[in-house]
Amino acid sequence: MPTSNKTEHLGLNQWLGTDKPKRADFVEDNAAIDQAVYSHTSNSSIHLSETDRTNFSSPVVAGSYVGDGLEEQDITLPFQPAAVLVIRADCGPVEWYSGGYTMANFGFATQSAGTSGVSLSGNVMTVCQSQLSPIEGDNLANLNMDYGQYFYIALRGS
Repeated sequence: MPTSNKTEHLGLNQWLGTDKPKRADFVEDNAAIDQAVYSHTSNSSIHLSETDRTNFSSPVVAGSYVGDGLEEQDITLPFQPAAVLVIRADCGPVEWYSGGYTMANFGFATQSAGTSGVSLSGNVMTVCQSQLSPIEGDNLANLNMDYGQYFYIALRGS
């Protein structure tokens, strides 16, 4: 027979030594446990960490910066991205010059590697501006031109 002593959350029987439980009482308790566990495990929103929720809700962050003309400029991002893409706003990704050299106006980097002109370490993106006089065959980084307008996209990692 069921008892009047019940658990606080699921209402399961808490028999006393003098109670005489029946099989049906156990079946009801098992059904209550099964339903509670199923409700919990099927609710995916409560099983995500805050980091997971942030990554899922904002997997890509876009921003911009103005070049200062120096060889390198560090840009601190609000998180540690897995990858970044940088591009100059007012021209194509590559410019070819009659002297036989190119200027790269875009770059891509991960935490372990990158194209010429951009690197990533933790939450710091470093962009570069070539300071050399171009010679034939050069591919010069053009990601920190003085007063240049640039956009970046940072991708969150796992």
